[in-house]
Amino acid sequence: MSAEAGDKSTNAFFRRRWLERPSLLVPALYVLSTSIGMLFQWTYFDALGIDILHYVDPTDLLMASFRQPAVWLILLASILVIKLDNFSSAWFGRRERSRWLAWYVAPTYRRLNLLVGVALVMLLIVIWAQVSAKKVISGNGRPMQIVFSEDGSRVDGTLIGTSNRFLFLYHPASGAKLAYPFEGLRSIQLTVGIEPVIAPVLPTAVEPEPDARTTVTKSEDKPTTATD
Repeated sequence: MSAEAGDKSTNAFFRRRWLERPSLLVPALYVLSTSIGMLFQWTYFDALGIDILHYVDPTDLLMASFRQPAVWLILLASILVIKLDNFSSAWFGRRERSRWLAWYVAPTYRRLNLLVGVALVMLLIVIWAQVSAKKVISGNGRPMQIVFSEDGSRVDGTLIGTSNRFLFLYHPASGAKLAYPFEGLRSIQLTVGIEPVIAPVLPTAVEPEPDARTTVTKSEDKPTTATD
């Protein structure tokens, strides 16, 4: 059997499996969406010193990738690159070639490209998450202002992200990363063109040392900061 015939046989096998069991498509998409979304979320929040797994619900896991559409672009771009590489490998395999290209035109190379594609997607998502976290710390994030329901006080910060129950803000003045429960907030708005309000110094707040890592502590009222 030729290399091209082997590839066609493998592709036909997988297509036949999907056609025989179309109900597997939805669970497969859920697994894919959850995997790439949580990889980004965990890497992104971990780079900011936040253990996001303490703040997420099951629905957050399912919707994680849709909060960051860029991960889907990374996935689609990686699939396109692998497909083009496989096409190139098969094209060279049908023509005269030197022995130095034997590894490139082999069917095994095109099968292993699936693993290469998975590794490429994971690597690019991790890099994008790290870049996004540095963007927030450098002051290039989205400025937000929140108003508390209890006393109407206002606090400004840079948006880190959200879960179903929490809003995460970074306060550049103190270096604190805080989680605010949505149930304790009256309003949330962008502060472009609005004079910022300095976050109040809470009794339990601790000024982080230069090498200390700031983490987020849950609170039902106003958050506190803690250092490792």
